[in-house]
Amino acid sequence: MVVNKRVKAGALQFVLFIGALIAILLSTFVLLHHVHHKFDKKTEKTITLVKKADWGIHHALSQNFPLND
Repeated sequence: MVVNKRVKAGALQFVLFIGALIAILLSTFVLLHHVHHKFDKKTEKTITLVKKADWGIHHALSQNFPLND
């Protein structure tokens, strides 16, 4: 036997609102993780580049190059 039971529209709207809210929060955390990971990679590359430039400058300053005067 099938019983017709009507659900109030307010309850359906509430469920849709909660579902949308959960989807927004989930996408926010996924985006935050992606941006943090990208920033971490960029920071690591920048630190490596600065270290290599510093090493190059120290190496160049420690060498005695002959001057052709």
